[in-house]
Amino acid sequence: MNELLGLYCDHSMVEPAAIAQRSAKVKPLAADLKRYGILMVATCARIEIYGDEPALKNVTSTVFSNLAHGRIEGRSAIAQRLAEIASAAHSQILGESYISDQLEKAIEPIDPNFPIFQFARSAIAVGRAARERQRFVATFDYDQIVRDIIAARFANEEVPDRLYIIGAGMLGRGLIRSGVGKQFRSTVVVTRNPKNLRRRLRRSIDTELALMRPAEIGYAREPRSIVVIGTADVNDEYKTTLQNALLRLEPRVILDLSSIPVLSEAASSKLNCVTMYDKEFLRYIEQNNIGLAPKLPLLLSDIYELIQSSKIYSSHADKLALQQHTPIRRRNTRSLIPTFDNPNQALDYSSSADLSPKRGGHMEAPLRWLSRNDVAQTNLPFTLALDIVERTLRDHGEGAFENPPKIGIHPGRDSCIHAMAGWLPRQRRAGLKWIACYSSNPKIGLPNITGLLVLNDPDTGLPVCVMDAAYLTAIRTAAASAITSKYLSPPHVNRIAIIGAGIQGLHHVEMLSLIHPTAEFQVVDIDENAVTRLAEQTHSKATITRVKEAEAAIRTADVVVTATSRLEDVAFQFEWVKRGSLAMPVHVLGWSEDITTASDLLLADDVGQFKNYIAATGCPYSDISRVRGSVSDVIAGRIAGRVRIADRIAAFNLGLAIHDVAIGSAILNIAEQHGLGTVVSY
Repeated sequence: MNELLGLYCDHSMVEPAAIAQRSAKVKPLAADLKRYGILMVATCARIEIYGDEPALKNVTSTVFSNLAHGRIEGRSAIAQRLAEIASAAHSQILGESYISDQLEKAIEPIDPNFPIFQFARSAIAVGRAARERQRFVATFDYDQIVRDIIAARFANEEVPDRLYIIGAGMLGRGLIRSGVGKQFRSTVVVTRNPKNLRRRLRRSIDTELALMRPAEIGYAREPRSIVVIGTADVNDEYKTTLQNALLRLEPRVILDLSSIPVLSEAASSKLNCVTMYDKEFLRYIEQNNIGLAPKLPLLLSDIYELIQSSKIYSSHADKLALQQHTPIRRRNTRSLIPTFDNPNQALDYSSSADLSPKRGGHMEAPLRWLSRNDVAQTNLPFTLALDIVERTLRDHGEGAFENPPKIGIHPGRDSCIHAMAGWLPRQRRAGLKWIACYSSNPKIGLPNITGLLVLNDPDTGLPVCVMDAAYLTAIRTAAASAITSKYLSPPHVNRIAIIGAGIQGLHHVEMLSLIHPTAEFQVVDIDENAVTRLAEQTHSKATITRVKEAEAAIRTADVVVTATSRLEDVAFQFEWVKRGSLAMPVHVLGWSEDITTASDLLLADDVGQFKNYIAATGCPYSDISRVRGSVSDVIAGRIAGRVRIADRIAAFNLGLAIHDVAIGSAILNIAEQHGLGTVVSY
């Protein structure tokens, strides 16, 4: 049997623009190469070919002419490479979601009898499973980038005119659904075939759109319009027509999201054009990659272990070769990796606990206890917490969750104990948090927030972990506020007011500074030393200033977070919130009643839970019928978020059990990987 060989060149070896151009030229060769059992992967960031060594010899010079390229030998090493690519570990945008589908598409035309086909699908499934297990998901959001670039070009509440979207592929349709066009007077989709496109869009998009051909635009200058190019399907004739139209149009900015820039250098020099290779765009990629980089070792190690457990090797010697090829290893506290015979089984892999053994008719199942100290030692990265919360909010917005309204008891005027259950079917996470809030506890030297989280195996219902819930509550609450701010804050956030310098205040500074890295934090607390302690304890590099009065801080802030202990009386007037700001109460009470009537947009993290809480507690907010929807509805594109720059938005995040379950599961994963906690059987 001939040895399998892989040759590759990607963005880490050659300039990304050069890779994209060469990839476009050689991609048509894939149809011919498949007949010889050669797999070609040609995307904007890579060119890779895999097959029998004799077959590759005939095409290497054609594909990689004058390009530096790497070489991989043997099925095991190739399986490792393909799995890592599928997990997005080698992508220019770490954690991006498109690459595994691109790999699948590249494999489809190959005859299943060829050796490369026999294990490539399983290798891709391994990469997907590891990506899912480690939550290696990009925070990179094209919609938000477009919003930020728009905001940078329209200051002082200037109203944009038209948004032109060139192309209606996956990216273009995503921009339309995101609601980014609601900031404009109108949205125009530019296409070569308006009639055909209108028929396609009618089935999936209900937004009001105008459809135009390229030759129909640009008959008048539109200096307050913006153009987004979201297609790579541009031949020379179309490119010339489009370029001439844009030169006539002279928009405020052109954002070119195609891997090969559509405009020539000469045309770009006459227009304000931002491409994927410009610094303004690349900084978003850098922020995403910095956040995901700490996860890479665990991701690659999981891929290694999954491949070792799967049946995609030709021999024991080949398996040993993989061990030599893989430099990143980690200690696993128990054998948790399944063996599977087909790729679909790998896609279903989600549970980390083996709960099946029974001896002598008695169940023996492992249960891990994580104390407050154990939870703290996991050192959950804040960027990962933001990832998890945003992903969970997307699930919420798309209806993939169960989160019944919290139930509780109230032993005292300043106390409550709540039960919060959550189920995430896509993530296969289930659990319940029992959490107490006693505002007077600090006076007797006890924490005001205490509780436990129980995580259950969704297939058997057996508990797999019990952990202290105080830390994860603080983390998920602040992360929820930060993600809310990401989607609803004004375009330029210069100042953030944090009222309350306790645990919640500290973590809100940590999380919000990751979303708004240049913002100044004005922190208010009745205890002057508390603000000093917060400034000393935070890892954030943000400027932190103590302000004596809440009113002074709120009146000048673009984002307001009230993170005090539970308040029974009104302490904050909504009239203090300036036009264009976002207000986020951590606790429901404490605000004047007009927060629900004077806000331009009123949201909650879960509408049903919010209304149930108001009814159950007799909250003084008389008109909650104006609650437009959930924060997740904005993220999912079901409702518009900030429509006008001057809108004052209020968002009540009471706390979602699904966030507790998702964050707790991430903490459990880290604890298992590092052997933290105490494992008992029952």
